[in-house]
Amino acid sequence: MIHTQLRNQLLFGIVRAEVTKRKPEWWYCELLKACNTHPKSRVFATLLDNNLKDTLNEYELEVQQYCTPTIKKTSLEFVADEEAPQKPRPQNHFGKFPTYITGEVANHYSLRGYQHELVAKAKSGLSTVICAPTGSGKTLVALDIIVNHLRKQRHSGEVGRVVMFAPTIPLVNQQFEFLFSNMKPEFFVEKLSGVEKVNGKVGRADTILRAHVVVMTPQIFINMLLSPLKPNRLYLNDFTMFVFDECHHCDEHHPYNILMNHVRLSNYKPQIVGLTASVGDGAKGKSSGRLDPQGAIEHMLELCARLECNLITSVRSIDNLIEMNSYISQPVDQIFSIRPKEVDDFAHNIALLSDSIQNLFRKALEEAVRSNVGLNRVNLLYTVFSSFEKTFLECY
Repeated sequence: MIHTQLRNQLLFGIVRAEVTKRKPEWWYCELLKACNTHPKSRVFATLLDNNLKDTLNEYELEVQQYCTPTIKKTSLEFVADEEAPQKPRPQNHFGKFPTYITGEVANHYSLRGYQHELVAKAKSGLSTVICAPTGSGKTLVALDIIVNHLRKQRHSGEVGRVVMFAPTIPLVNQQFEFLFSNMKPEFFVEKLSGVEKVNGKVGRADTILRAHVVVMTPQIFINMLLSPLKPNRLYLNDFTMFVFDECHHCDEHHPYNILMNHVRLSNYKPQIVGLTASVGDGAKGKSSGRLDPQGAIEHMLELCARLECNLITSVRSIDNLIEMNSYISQPVDQIFSIRPKEVDDFAHNIALLSDSIQNLFRKALEEAVRSNVGLNRVNLLYTVFSSFEKTFLECY
């Protein structure tokens, strides 16, 4: 059995040996090298060559003379500072649109009265935070603003490219599905959340830049702004509008605020549109219970400053407010009084278990006294029992 294992090990080592084609006569040294790779087959190498160590050392030195170090050429392209564009580059520089994108104008939606009020400032070109309750259709508002922006850019002969940011992957998927279904075949919509399969032929930057609208998480965009690799590098100058969903998160170290730091430091300023159900009051979990109007105003001003927005847009018209409230499901608070059960089986069983444990402790203590065990052990049992009995009575 041992000889069979050694033979198999020897054959396996010979198969794995890296035989060189430069000198066929080196097969003998390769055989010795293969035998020497395992303790069980090493005995054969020593039987074949009494000067095994010297033979192998000379062989390695001779082989090294024929080996020249090879330097693998890297295919990575790094970014040069002069490559930064001065204005947005056209989509057709980065690939072709899918065949279903024909550019045909198609209006798949219509706005309600209060939604027209919400989009007015943004459609005039102002950067604004749009504040409207949950369920009021802010995604539809964003869609109308984006479509209007892209059409204006196209009509004026300029490139338009919009990024809609969402803080989570489920929100990215949700917003993408809505925009994609309502903007084709006129505009091409892409998404990038980090879970997509990587296409080796098309860089991530090209995937984004060939689209009219991209829905993505802010951290990926930040990473691509800072990437030293050309296929992954993005520039602020390639985008004409940023839309921030749940923009109230733009605070402190959130990716929204980090991204806006790049915008604030740049001379190029895309239009900013923020969407939120509530801008908050800046309390940050404080439980004083007192309203602070001045603090809330300062918080809203700080949010606008971080997003570089000129104003906060909300529904002001009485008629529009009435209309909006008719479409929003108002939460109804219901308070139910729950009394304890007259017969609580769980509490009854716990009481029975407690009585059983108490009786076991008492019997153990009495047995220890009758058996005349050591005084220290009796005192210990008595202390434990007294402590348990005190706790048990306090619970009742």
